[in-house]
Amino acid sequence: MNGDRLMKPKTLFLMTALGTLSAGAFAQTLNNPFTLLEVGHTDLQHNYDGGWEFEVETSTDAFEPDDVLLYLNPSTRRNATSTIAGLLGIASGAQYWRLFKDQSANPAGIWLGVASEETAPGTFSSYDPSAPGNPGGSFPQAPVGSQPWMRLDLLSVTSPGGGAAPGNLAVWNVGDNGTERVWDTLDGSYANDQYWMLEGGHNHLNWGFSAPGLYEVTLQASGLIGTNYVTSGPVTWHFGVEAAPVPEPATLAALGFGAAALLRRRRKG
Repeated sequence: MNGDRLMKPKTLFLMTALGTLSAGAFAQTLNNPFTLLEVGHTDLQHNYDGGWEFEVETSTDAFEPDDVLLYLNPSTRRNATSTIAGLLGIASGAQYWRLFKDQSANPAGIWLGVASEETAPGTFSSYDPSAPGNPGGSFPQAPVGSQPWMRLDLLSVTSPGGGAAPGNLAVWNVGDNGTERVWDTLDGSYANDQYWMLEGGHNHLNWGFSAPGLYEVTLQASGLIGTNYVTSGPVTWHFGVEAAPVPEPATLAALGFGAAALLRRRRKG
């Protein structure tokens, strides 16, 4: 991860927030304590090694998904162009929050990637997602060509506890044909919210949020192994758009005894 701006992650019990949670909602989402990441190269790793493995990886550490809040600080505020406004369902020129595909566009924010770099070559079999009758199913935006593809499906975007999210999420890539939608919540359906990447891949996308608050973004990974199309369980990534959870009073008392160390762990799905 060359060219990163490094900042030590913060292990937190409490943070002032625009939006707060009840103790019950907190218990259903992030682990307590949690690590807040707000700047530098960060990847959402989706790997397969006899089973699915998920982690949040930085230049120096790796964490279970439920140990990390991906925090969009004030440097991520932008005003929407007409194209981005259309993706997010907001007025042109309105404020939104963005993680950029290009790190140089905002070195003070997270540079967020999706990756499968720890999946060994040859793990997944090649197939053509655009071919009729392919084992992964038919989707209008499927890539053309037989490769060892992995697919990431957006299953849901909610607030902690499963309620409505504070606003809309849109994820897009800028390609030869202009802005290319990957995932979004504006249409209220997840039927065509898929992203394909190659086995061992590492890609960066644009992430836009229309409102501050806490978002639970749940994905599912899949790919072809031999003749079997293998699908993971759901994995939830936690985002705080200028917001972070407030824990229960018992946790506040624990501050006097020091924070527990977080160990590098992986979640298997």
